[in-house]
Amino acid sequence: MAFNRLIHKDSKAPDEELITQANAHLEETPAAQWLAEVLRYLADAGLPWWKPEDFLMHYPPSKVMDWFSERPDLRQIVTTAITGLGKNTARRKSPNDQAKLIDEALENNDANAADYQKAVPVIPLVLYGDAMDIWKALSESLDWTNHDVEHNALFAFFIDRLLASSSMLMEGMKRTPILTHLQVRSAIDEMVWVKSIPVETHVTINKTRLMKLRECPDEAFSAEEELTLVTSETIARSIPHDELAAILQAAAAAMEFVNENEHAPVSGLEEEPQSDRATPLPSIGHEADTGTSEATRSPAEPETNVAKLAAVLPAEHDAEDELAAFSSDLGLKGRIELAPKA
Repeated sequence: MAFNRLIHKDSKAPDEELITQANAHLEETPAAQWLAEVLRYLADAGLPWWKPEDFLMHYPPSKVMDWFSERPDLRQIVTTAITGLGKNTARRKSPNDQAKLIDEALENNDANAADYQKAVPVIPLVLYGDAMDIWKALSESLDWTNHDVEHNALFAFFIDRLLASSSMLMEGMKRTPILTHLQVRSAIDEMVWVKSIPVETHVTINKTRLMKLRECPDEAFSAEEELTLVTSETIARSIPHDELAAILQAAAAAMEFVNENEHAPVSGLEEEPQSDRATPLPSIGHEADTGTSEATRSPAEPETNVAKLAAVLPAEHDAEDELAAFSSDLGLKGRIELAPKA
């Protein structure tokens, strides 16, 4: 699922032809769709670490005008929106001169960072920009410790859009999902899953699995079926967000947002001096020390979950058999089989 920056064979072609080529490239590039969807979401979310000022810092006029060098129409639109310069005059300026004019308008308060963020179109930014640069800015800015409603919604959005087979950007645009349900489920540490997902949800999973075993004994209970029962909202609300880093790592690798010789798909996962990062991202397979209190995470111990199960089992069920099966699902006696759905 390579992410190749769009380069036109003839950058002097009419605007309409360049737009058609850009739309075709977008449709063929699921990673570009996902990244553009995330940038649009963040623009509207108002999160404290992704304000218009942050957007301007990460994507200043000089960088954006350079990325849009093959699209004079886009450069003109941004320049006119920020400086008020006439369309024809703005279009004839070089990318460097356009960037200087935009900088001057921002410095003299003729426009502000919010105006600039609104003027820069997200889809072309992703198509013509440096995907690794865009991803690095996002992954290093993420607040992995905040479990408020807004951040829970953000992480649920990440998961939903990684699994999506259609785009939010244009009606009818389809895509191959960035990750499979099995990849998402496998990226979450088993013990974290056991401790964090509510016991009532575990019971529902187990009852559904047992029902399928009775009705279709030759078919495995798939990760897609499990994640239908455990929604992205439940995952984001229940599991500490730093424990979900491996999902974004897998996504970054699938979308090739890293160089071939890099082994940490999410920027900042490698150990860095504390002075460089206030909150380093967690490494795969290691417990992250983010200073998050147990009160914030409040995961239940597996033994506690099993003990609680007896109180929620239906009376008609054989509690001993159900508990044994449930314990197996929780990883106490083995892992649940997460075979992809045929």
